[in-house]
Amino acid sequence: KGREYLWDGSEFWKRHAPYLFPIVGGLKNGETMIGGKVYKMGQHGFARDMEWELTEADEASATLVLDANEATLARFPFPFKLKVRYQLEGYAVKITIAVENTGVHLPPEALPHLFEPFYRVDRSRSRRTGGSGLGLYLTGTIVRRFGGDCRVENTADGVRAEIRFPSAQNPP
Repeated sequence: KGREYLWDGSEFWKRHAPYLFPIVGGLKNGETMIGGKVYKMGQHGFARDMEWELTEADEASATLVLDANEATLARFPFPFKLKVRYQLEGYAVKITIAVENTGVHLPPEALPHLFEPFYRVDRSRSRRTGGSGLGLYLTGTIVRRFGGDCRVENTADGVRAEIRFPSAQNPP
């Protein structure tokens, strides 16, 4: 009681929950070309500066969702649903982050290999044409190092990637 679990920002970093989506880092000249069209995006994407919807809440949890909309599609031409769930467990907070890219599916035989180094679903891609095959491998390695887990699965609407971080006990 009276203990702050989620940081409320400060004069030095005004963002409250700085989820870096859909990119981490910056793009050369702040832009990229997808399908012959130029898209502009600031460093670390746009999710941290958007208004999220509270979709579920009770005395021990809250779920926030950011859905693709006209503003996001102008900077990132892919439909998505980004969901963050905070769950109190005793004196700790468990965080689950999930993003679903709608309208696409992965071949089922690819799913067990997604977190392997240098694996690419599209074998025609190369470092020169986009991607080294290390992104999900590094993500999985980092998340597991912090005691979490991650998975990717096909859903009825698309592909869902989920990262779960365990609760860290910090008694009062």
